[in-house]
Amino acid sequence: MALCQDWRDEAGALGCAANRGNWREERGDRRDMRIDLWRRTARRARRRGAACAAVLALAACAGGDDDQADPLPPPPYGEDENANVDLWLDTMEISSRELYAARDAVIDALRLRPGERIADIGAGTGLYSLLFAPAVGPDGVVYAVDIEPRFLSLVTQRVADADIDNVIAVLSREDDVTLPRNSADVAFVADTYHYFADPEATVGSIRDALADDGRFYVLDHKYDPARANDPSRDHIRFGKEQMISEIESFGFRFEQELEVEGLDDFFMIEFRKPQKRGE
Repeated sequence: MALCQDWRDEAGALGCAANRGNWREERGDRRDMRIDLWRRTARRARRRGAACAAVLALAACAGGDDDQADPLPPPPYGEDENANVDLWLDTMEISSRELYAARDAVIDALRLRPGERIADIGAGTGLYSLLFAPAVGPDGVVYAVDIEPRFLSLVTQRVADADIDNVIAVLSREDDVTLPRNSADVAFVADTYHYFADPEATVGSIRDALADDGRFYVLDHKYDPARANDPSRDHIRFGKEQMISEIESFGFRFEQELEVEGLDDFFMIEFRKPQKRGE
């Protein structure tokens, strides 16, 4: 069972973003959707005698592509509220998409340990969130974070269908993951960093959410100057070296680039949140 709760501030202001109902039937604008999802989730929680768990959130859109090298633009969330999200399964979870084909190697590179808490930022269809769940085990937690409520409904449905009980669906803001401080050991951002509207604020909120010495992994497209004018890649702002410099300027320490079998058009880099002095 996926649990949810919205952390807006220390005071409260609840509003669930995901539900275990049929996500294909969700209609209406985002406000009505969130209210409806909150009500249904609350009713289910009361019936089970369970409390709503913490929901934390970050801004990110999940992109996908049906061509291994070229990313698609983010889904037109605000333009067609009735768009069928399951179509993105056929786009994002196919063997020709590198992040799908290399998923097992990516999981191995993360070196996840039982009991760890990992935030999957820009979770999209939940591909990696569902894989993280057994990796961290029953004592661990997976935060499936996305800015799109329909993706969160899809993730919650998939989690319920798979009888997974350590995944929490999380609705993000555009500039803040809204995770409580020190609530995660690992943060994971795949094919999403280049969509951050405010990288400094978003990465700052990730840093605050991580425990000291927490790990931060970013997977993103390699930058090809020869294709800089390609409209399908205009959201890819820069390459690996510039991304490392930017993230370091936001308070992280670069650790290494990871060699991951099956990643040719993507790179994977690891950062750490520095420990406080004296520790």
